[in-house]
Amino acid sequence: MIDEQHTPGTESGLELQAPNLGSLDDYEWRILALIGQGRLTRQVAAALAISEETLGDHIEGILEKLGLKSRLDLWMFVVAPHELESEPELAPSGFETLLRR
Repeated sequence: MIDEQHTPGTESGLELQAPNLGSLDDYEWRILALIGQGRLTRQVAAALAISEETLGDHIEGILEKLGLKSRLDLWMFVVAPHELESEPELAPSGFETLLRR
């Protein structure tokens, strides 16, 4: 039986709305770019010469600014669109801007 009230894409609690990308500063964009390269937390922290704990604080700020609920949501926003290259219209709004930074 199909649940007609189910909204696709909200399994993780992520609402289907455009995040406020303009609220991110250059340092936060750099963090997202490193995550988008598929780097692990320790690799991102090392690239930025900060501790993993400090990186975690920055990621929490990014989640809040983008209205995301978890690191999985952030990963899906930043990394998963690479998996959707055959259907670019499914990529989150503004992702192309992230790739240009």
